[in-house]
Amino acid sequence: MTSTRAFVTRARPLPHGLTRALATAALVLTASACREPGATATRPAPPTIATDGPAATPPATPPATPPATPPATPPAPAPALPAPRVDGPSAALCATVADRLGQLVGASLAARAPDEAGRAAIAARVAAERDTRLGFCLASATLEEAECVAKAPNLPTLAACERFRRQVPATLATQDEVTLADCELFYMRLRQFKIDEGQDPAALDATRDQVVRSCQEKASPGTVACFIASRTYAQARRCP
Repeated sequence: MTSTRAFVTRARPLPHGLTRALATAALVLTASACREPGATATRPAPPTIATDGPAATPPATPPATPPATPPATPPAPAPALPAPRVDGPSAALCATVADRLGQLVGASLAARAPDEAGRAAIAARVAAERDTRLGFCLASATLEEAECVAKAPNLPTLAACERFRRQVPATLATQDEVTLADCELFYMRLRQFKIDEGQDPAALDATRDQVVRSCQEKASPGTVACFIASRTYAQARRCP
């Protein structure tokens, strides 16, 4: 799950001019539907001047053959959701998180919608992105963060749940060297940053052992503490 702050940030309100733009597009489509595709305006034929003798019968015009309708392209299959992590929230808890995020963000955006059409569009968007929210929760949320989001009564409380993924173990302040557990937390925070950027969790997990081993060999307790506590990846990369 991307950070709860990022969830709120990504859910930008639909533009207030959406309904007007759709109405304009409908007028254009209606006008274009009045003639066949590719048809052009033609001048009327000049009047025929009568001459002696029977009038010639113009040849019959064969009926136009309608263009073949291409077969409909089947929708792309939805990407598979990641399995729950051993140290992460359960699938049931992440489903609650996905629904709660949708409720709070959707209600906030709907309050700014100019009309019923805008509210319907927002509701459809929130429903369509449920699996995305569920997948981010399964992939990167901490258990404490997910429990916080599931109980959040409003958006400010929900955004504050991000603090749980930035908790630094108290023992790091008194250690001379990092432990395996410290470096596993370092990897988990790095993984969260990378998933927020859109990287594949499975590809990241393939590098887990290498990242943890490198952390044990090179990192200091202060660097690990700074990295875990950072709000953004750009800030974390500046840790000494």
